[in-house]
Amino acid sequence: MDMTLSEAQRDLVALAARILGDAGDRGTSAAELWTLLGGAGLLGIAVPEELGGLGLGFTEVGLLLEEAGRAAAAVPLLDCTTATAVIRDLDTGERRDTLLTGLAAGQVVVGIALGEPAGDPLTPLVCAAGDHGQWTLHGTKLCAQSDPPATHLLVSAHVAGVGPRLLLLDADRFETGPGQVSFDGVPIGVDDVLGDLADPGAVPLAVHCARAAACSVMAGAMSRVVRLTAEYAASREQFGRPIGSFQAVGQRAADAFTAAWAIELTARQACWQLAARSAGPDLDAAVASAKYTAATAGAEVIRAAHHLHGGIGLDRDYPLHRYTTLAKKLELLLGGAAEQAVLLGDLLAAAAIRDAEPAVATGGE
Repeated sequence: MDMTLSEAQRDLVALAARILGDAGDRGTSAAELWTLLGGAGLLGIAVPEELGGLGLGFTEVGLLLEEAGRAAAAVPLLDCTTATAVIRDLDTGERRDTLLTGLAAGQVVVGIALGEPAGDPLTPLVCAAGDHGQWTLHGTKLCAQSDPPATHLLVSAHVAGVGPRLLLLDADRFETGPGQVSFDGVPIGVDDVLGDLADPGAVPLAVHCARAAACSVMAGAMSRVVRLTAEYAASREQFGRPIGSFQAVGQRAADAFTAAWAIELTARQACWQLAARSAGPDLDAAVASAKYTAATAGAEVIRAAHHLHGGIGLDRDYPLHRYTTLAKKLELLLGGAAEQAVLLGDLLAAAAIRDAEPAVATGGE
């Protein structure tokens, strides 16, 4: 695959960087930034053009989220762009058009509730009990509060008699607390299921999109951390010289740069696979590789940054604190490094078995 950005993609990145960077410099509020992003058309990046969006794919979504990570923007871009892609591909009819039009205008904000306090997001523990198309929802999901607040919520749940499915709920049917949302007998019906009730692919698609989106935010954030560290090392003097001129400091910074670059490359590969609407082991491996790299390399970049900054890196008023907090959230979002390593191991083992089957069938060695 060719990761060279097209002219249109470079223009998109420049626009997003200008809006998000200026907002950070001026201390623009989250609500004002949301309005600016909507006015520039960036909230509708994956919304079809006939519904007021830019009609772009998940590759461009990833590029936008990189800039959001670079600015550590405190707006729900990750959730809304993920939700846009999922609703666009799964929903149908008037509800789809209304939601996508609202998302492009910034009037609809869709939160993502796929993670759980324990367990695999692909096998949700939140359950919908009942039958005959009438269920009640019970359990707790991890879900960050957002500004602007969510008007809708995408929730993964195990629906009795059906299996894991994706639900779309209005704001008046849920109440978010610190880091989570709880359901205690919320009534749901067939109309609340996103996509075909008989299709089990909705939850994997949503999880893949959310993981790739998180990796893109991590890529932008770690790129900014590396630059922040380089600027500090160039200005901080010790023994009459900038500390960046010392070999050990340069080596540590170079390792951090390489780690940040690995996050960017694997995140872009995962977004490209989603944009190509590929499915199966290749997509699973691309997303798992990106998530594993974001979790491990992100932690490496943060450790190097704090090491080279020294005490100032612990100052809550210094920018590094924001990126450290963001990186830890992204590292654990929808599964950390250990979970992705297990998944990659399973995929490699399955691939080895598939490759061996033809040889066994033909009697080869």
